[in-house]
Amino acid sequence: MSDPRRQVAKPLVRLALTLQLLLLVAGVVGYLQGSNYLELNLRRSVEHSAAVAVNHWQRTLELIYQQGQEVPQEPKAAHLMPVPSLDAATLVKEATPPVKEMRPLPGVDEGFWLWWPGGFGQGLSGLSVVKAQEGCRQCHPQFVPGEVVGGLSFRVETPFLSRILYARKLSLITLIGSLLLLTSAAVWLMTGVALKRERQAEKEREEAERQLAASEQLYRTLVDHSLVGVYLIQGDRFLYCNPRMAEMFGYSQDEVIQQKLVADLVAPEDRERVAENLRKRFTGEVQFVRYTFSAMKANGTRFPVEVFGARVVLPSGPAVLGTIVDNSEQEAARQVVEAAYRAVVALPGENVFQAAAESVAALLHVPVVFVAEEIDGQLSLLGAHGAVQKELIPLAGTPCEVAIREKRPLELASGFAAQFGTPGWIQVVPECYFGMPLVGSAGQALGILAVLDSKPRQLSVLERQILEIYAVRLGRELERLHLLRQQKELESRLAAHEKLAALGVLAGGIAHDFNNVLAGIVAEAEVLRRLVPPEAHEKVEHLVSLAQRGGEVVRRILSFARPSVTKPEPIAVAELVQDTVELAHHTFGPQFHFDLQVEGELFVLGEEALLQQALLNLLTNARDAMPEGGSVAIRAYPRNGEVVLEVEDQGTGIDPVHLPRVFDPFFTTKPRGQGTGLGLTTVYRTVEAHGGTVAIDSRLGVGTKVTLTLPRIPPPQTTKPSAAPSTLKASRPAGCGVLLVDDEPAILEGLRQVLELEGYRVVCAKSAEEALRSFQPSEIHVAVVDVLLPGVNGIQLAQHLLEKKPDLAVVFSSGHTPEALPPGLVSRDSVVFLQKPYTARVLLETVERLCSRA
Repeated sequence: MSDPRRQVAKPLVRLALTLQLLLLVAGVVGYLQGSNYLELNLRRSVEHSAAVAVNHWQRTLELIYQQGQEVPQEPKAAHLMPVPSLDAATLVKEATPPVKEMRPLPGVDEGFWLWWPGGFGQGLSGLSVVKAQEGCRQCHPQFVPGEVVGGLSFRVETPFLSRILYARKLSLITLIGSLLLLTSAAVWLMTGVALKRERQAEKEREEAERQLAASEQLYRTLVDHSLVGVYLIQGDRFLYCNPRMAEMFGYSQDEVIQQKLVADLVAPEDRERVAENLRKRFTGEVQFVRYTFSAMKANGTRFPVEVFGARVVLPSGPAVLGTIVDNSEQEAARQVVEAAYRAVVALPGENVFQAAAESVAALLHVPVVFVAEEIDGQLSLLGAHGAVQKELIPLAGTPCEVAIREKRPLELASGFAAQFGTPGWIQVVPECYFGMPLVGSAGQALGILAVLDSKPRQLSVLERQILEIYAVRLGRELERLHLLRQQKELESRLAAHEKLAALGVLAGGIAHDFNNVLAGIVAEAEVLRRLVPPEAHEKVEHLVSLAQRGGEVVRRILSFARPSVTKPEPIAVAELVQDTVELAHHTFGPQFHFDLQVEGELFVLGEEALLQQALLNLLTNARDAMPEGGSVAIRAYPRNGEVVLEVEDQGTGIDPVHLPRVFDPFFTTKPRGQGTGLGLTTVYRTVEAHGGTVAIDSRLGVGTKVTLTLPRIPPPQTTKPSAAPSTLKASRPAGCGVLLVDDEPAILEGLRQVLELEGYRVVCAKSAEEALRSFQPSEIHVAVVDVLLPGVNGIQLAQHLLEKKPDLAVVFSSGHTPEALPPGLVSRDSVVFLQKPYTARVLLETVERLCSRA
């Protein structure tokens, strides 16, 4: 096969050669024509010069004839020969060499002829005929005027003209050659340019044809190998269908195109709808449409299809070009998804996680499926299918950790064992893994639904959808489980709170009565100490000490039963923690290390002594949990308008069975005799009294962390200086009267004797009514009143007494804490509260200080 580029070049080369040949011919013709022109022009010049000379000679002869004189003839000069018979023909015949051409010279007398006998080399010959004139008869009477009487011949030698002609012809050749060369160069240059352009155009045409062929081939390949059917319909027949469509219906392409109508491939119930959709596109009512219908295969089987067709215009008229997809798999997938939905809905309310694991394993045909809840870096198993042997699964370093942390599905189609090893809590060697996080309504990851298989496997989209359906349901169930746990915890805390409140009421009553007994003992012991000899004072002091120890136990009971914040003040958390740690450090010993972390400037409102005691209780529990010593971390930081205080040890931890009871009064896990069971209870009640909460987290063998939250307040603007302790005056005012009011006769009698022994005037009363009757404002300066009096209580009595005497000093005493006192009374400098049992010295110092003010 010839090269197309050569076929393109041949006509151009031929044209260029033809032009070149024509240029050569033109050059030769030009040279010949130019040579003739040069030679003729040179001859004309010589002839003209000769004619001018002859003409001049003739005029001279005429002048001579007119004057009748004859010009003497010189030897060898032109001689006028009177030859009557001389004519031009004779001269020409006699000429040597023979004359080839003789012609008259224009513009000269007709009797003048010129010829070139042999070119420029032989010279120019000429003949001039002489006619007789009137004057010639003087010498030649026989001459008849007007007749030829002779002739004058001459010859001009012109060998020099050959050199001139040669030079001119050489110049002409040079000129014509240069023109031919330039023209030829231009012709071949233009031919080269034309060839280059033609070749470039040919290349572009070839590239365009190649791309068109490639595009057509690509289109053909795409259509022929498309995974969906492609068709072209005009009228009621197929103009084209690709192999996939023919295969879809069970026919060959030729059968569909040549033998089948459109209606033959549509189920009878959908033929009318398909025909209507085609008609709308043929008429241009719609440009494209997408819909589904039931199609029929060659064997009569119905199957769902989806078509998407658009209107196109062909030379033969409008047509519909579209695609068709077999939806059998999608329909089957939809049915599977519906079955999964039904299975999820049908999951039992009880043991839903185990049922879900079994259901997923059956649907996906996998050996291991488990549902787990994430709790503090571990997975707590809720339900499993397969050989899962542990209820707590470590989370760190597993793909479950990634899925839960990033809250996205994680899939490993292969290489699980090579990347993560073989977990010891399952008996199969997993090769593939798929984990779907269980997410709550707030977007938090609560757990995981995990699938493992012993062989490499890539989950399909349908299988992913099934797992997503189960994950949504299980996430809601797990969130509901969390809410139920929180509800139970709140109910438990509420029950504990109510139990503590009831215990507080009971303890308060018992404490009051017990304190009254102890107060009576102390009072009687004080009287006894004054009556017995000095050697017996030690016994009395021991008796008072025992009573005070009993009173301390009662106060601890009251501190958890009815904690109160009598005088709340801004407390710097950093100072509170530092002071408590210093106190514990000196008490616990060097084997304990305290790690303090306080973030920022934190303040709370409360009573520092109570909070310090609560914090000291936590540190004491941490010490008892680490008999060999260890580190205790104390952290304080702000969070959402609160101050969070954490105490974390590295001790033995608390058994999960005991955690729900750790705040119960008198409950302890310590050996008998090493704990009262009131430490955490006191902490709980103290923090609650300050408007805070307490949470505890403990693991056996790891340690315990107790978290306190307290309302945060802004830093105080100014710090109130602490008041210096009051000093007693050396002497009491004379005549100070004291009113004693208590319903316990033993206490009343014992206190009366103590006061009277110190020189006070004492008025005793067993009830409020008796006190009001006995009260003389001018004689009583201090009233010592029991708060819990029968009938009118001590607070009401004090208010009545203050109405009668506003400057009266009042000392309240009670076995309870002072939270029931009205703020107006507590804020008065002349009002003091003493908790039973108190010593006689405390009472005397208090009364003496109040009397001195009065």
